[in-house]
Amino acid sequence: MKEFLKKKFKMIVAITAVMAIYSLFIFISSYAGVIYPAGSMLQPNDVTSSHIRNHTIVDVDISSSSAITYGKLNLAQGLIDNDVATSTRISTQKIATSTSFLFVQDSAQTWAGVKTFSSIPATTGGNCAAGNDLCNKTYTDTKSSFPTSTTAFLKYDGLYTGTSSLGFTGNTAMFTGRYILTSQVVFQEVSIFAGSVATNGTFKIAFYSESGQNKILELTTPTISATGVATATTTATTFDPGIYYIGIVPQGTANVSFNTFNSLNAVEYRITGEPLDKFTKTVTANTPPATIDPTTADGQDEDAIPIIRLDN
Repeated sequence: MKEFLKKKFKMIVAITAVMAIYSLFIFISSYAGVIYPAGSMLQPNDVTSSHIRNHTIVDVDISSSSAITYGKLNLAQGLIDNDVATSTRISTQKIATSTSFLFVQDSAQTWAGVKTFSSIPATTGGNCAAGNDLCNKTYTDTKSSFPTSTTAFLKYDGLYTGTSSLGFTGNTAMFTGRYILTSQVVFQEVSIFAGSVATNGTFKIAFYSESGQNKILELTTPTISATGVATATTTATTFDPGIYYIGIVPQGTANVSFNTFNSLNAVEYRITGEPLDKFTKTVTANTPPATIDPTTADGQDEDAIPIIRLDN
């Protein structure tokens, strides 16, 4: 009897130990994954999502040949520039546009604001063939450039009956006339003709824009001491066709009569507030001013328009 109880106790202990080991196995399987004896192989469906810890699969765990199907990728708003091959042709219908980023299309489009091109869009190579073609600067300069001359006879921009002469004297008076240049000219010489000389001296010649607000050029004649052509020189200068005012200021006591256009005493200089065609301005001694107002005069002399020519 004693021996029987002893055996039964050992059996209970053994069964209890087996159950404890089994319970431990179940616990470990539930929280640490499936545990297999050494040498055992995983079987289909052994590993499920619950056996994989979150955030543990990394790039190297996925084969480069996996070829995961597009439908299994969550790419909503996740594509970046490098994800799209340069050869990919995405249709315009799939690209959102806005007033800030408009795509050029074949249909009519209206763009607001200034558009700056770093180069002319390709049309006809910049050589205009039709009314809507874009032209480059070289082409337009070639086609619209003025004929260039190296000699020009400045024409009085008014009415005149012939030529005369006028004594230019008094270093605080600038004798001024309105001239027209009909072609582009490159020149280095400005010449006037002295009909007679009362007192030897030099003269300053100033060229002004049509508005009188820009003195374009100023130069000084050599000393004039006898009848004949007097030529003042300057560096090579280009004038475009247009209207110019030219003023002449005697230097010191110089007193010379120059050949002039014989102007009519008519409407060309008698309308208040409108540009005059010939007049005198009171100036600082010996000095052509920086600007002039061609609508006002300190004196009007109908012969204050010397004959002037330009040469290169």
